[in-house]
Amino acid sequence: MTIPTIGAYEYVDIEAVKPEMAAGYPTFSAIEDYSFSATSRWNVTGKLYAKAVEASEEAPSIETLMSAAATDITADTDVVSKFTGLKDQTAYKVYYFVNSALNVESDVIATAEVTTLRHIEPLTLEVEGGATKAGEAVILTSAVAGGDEPYTYKWVDQMQNEVASTATAEVSPANTQAYWLTVTSADGQTATAKTHVDVTGEFVPATFEDNKFNVTLAPENEDDAIYSGSLAFNGATMWYGSTSYWNGYTFSNDDSSEFTGLDDQYRSAAGGGHLSDDFCVAFPQAYSIDVTNDSEGSLIPGMYVTNSAYTYFSMTNGDAYAKKFGQGDWYLLTVKGVKADDTEESIDFYLADLRSDNADEHYILDTWQWIDLSSFGKVTALKFELSSSDTGNWGMNTPGYFCIDDLGATLVRKAEAVEIEEGQTIDLADFFEHNADSNASENYSIVPAEGVSLEGTTLSVEASTVVDAQMTQAGQSQYIALTVTVDERHDGLSTLTAAEGVVAVEIYSLDGVKIAGQPVDKPVDVATGVYIVRYLNADGVAVDVRKIAIR
Repeated sequence: MTIPTIGAYEYVDIEAVKPEMAAGYPTFSAIEDYSFSATSRWNVTGKLYAKAVEASEEAPSIETLMSAAATDITADTDVVSKFTGLKDQTAYKVYYFVNSALNVESDVIATAEVTTLRHIEPLTLEVEGGATKAGEAVILTSAVAGGDEPYTYKWVDQMQNEVASTATAEVSPANTQAYWLTVTSADGQTATAKTHVDVTGEFVPATFEDNKFNVTLAPENEDDAIYSGSLAFNGATMWYGSTSYWNGYTFSNDDSSEFTGLDDQYRSAAGGGHLSDDFCVAFPQAYSIDVTNDSEGSLIPGMYVTNSAYTYFSMTNGDAYAKKFGQGDWYLLTVKGVKADDTEESIDFYLADLRSDNADEHYILDTWQWIDLSSFGKVTALKFELSSSDTGNWGMNTPGYFCIDDLGATLVRKAEAVEIEEGQTIDLADFFEHNADSNASENYSIVPAEGVSLEGTTLSVEASTVVDAQMTQAGQSQYIALTVTVDERHDGLSTLTAAEGVVAVEIYSLDGVKIAGQPVDKPVDVATGVYIVRYLNADGVAVDVRKIAIR
């Protein structure tokens, strides 16, 4: 058996050095009102004891320092000590004591003084609006706390016009209006709060041009409203981390109709608004639009609507959640008018309709179209519901958006005029634009009026009048106000019919040359032609003027 030989070993003495702090340390950081941090570096590995003591107090003993929790340190490595629960605006010294791994103790080392910051309460702001009659003054008030005085104030209205620079603001809005107050404290803190003034009086339509904003104006929190005209558009914005979600209504001035992703959800399929760039994107989710000018409600004549660019793209192309629309599909807007007694009436309007067996009649709207709401009478609020043929287990798949403009305005009709002879009819189709590429049927209608009738496109009138007419093709309507002048024809030997009190007539050619002047009961003796006839009373004052054809 072999017996192992014990080897030779070399021993080196370990030098037990005294703990010392490296040059340039400690350094202080994160100095706040009630805390700060100190960074140190040591020449040994071991245990570090540190304590922040008010500079006016005596230095602590080693025993006092060692009563605190120790921090493990490694030689030549930074170590951060954070001190909390301090007094604000107070000078402190940090006292260090180190016991090395070889049980060598340092001296108690005191740092230079470090002073905590003065505590300043956060700036808080509350504002209060009110109600007034149109054009009458109301005072907006504010309550500010925290921060350092003096404060500066800036009040602005919806158009971002500065209206005051004091703690209160006197304003006289013409219609319901939102106001923002920004307060800045002497220490540089800022706070902004929003309020509004309800204005009673005549109803003012919502055109969205009474707001100034960059691309969009949305609700600011989970219970907010934005305002245009005499209407409050209720909604909410919720934040989940850095991502926001909104419901209700958002004002937009994006004039593009292109959709490439959710960033484009604030666009209309028509590209911009009805008569301007400004319009409203609706994602209703049960949020209402409230009338603010009268607690009993107001008559809202109607509004213009179209699809959002998002919904139009989805129905036209399909997306990850919804299908491309085909035969039988539809997208329906239901408008509900809420009365002062909380009863409701509703009107349905198809934003897309592909139900017809005739594909020529199919449409997905990308133009602004009028919805007449006058049948509701006075309403205190409007609500909207959207439904679609594309619905699954979790509800509607079609994106639940649409766009609104000129809410509460009157229908815009194109002015047209025609002169006819008595008994002559009019082809109403001559006054509308026709889509040569569409085979969809054209449907004509008129607003009923005495002495006016329509059969197909043939319009008959008994006397001069204005006819309000409409032509609808594939969901798109055109509206005209047709002024019809009927030339009255009289026998050359007849008497000109006149109203009571007329005693004489003057007859002029169309270029203004006077042809004759005679008592009204005397037979006319002029050549066949068209004339201007002025009917005069006993004082020689013209009480009527007519264009008359004499045969």
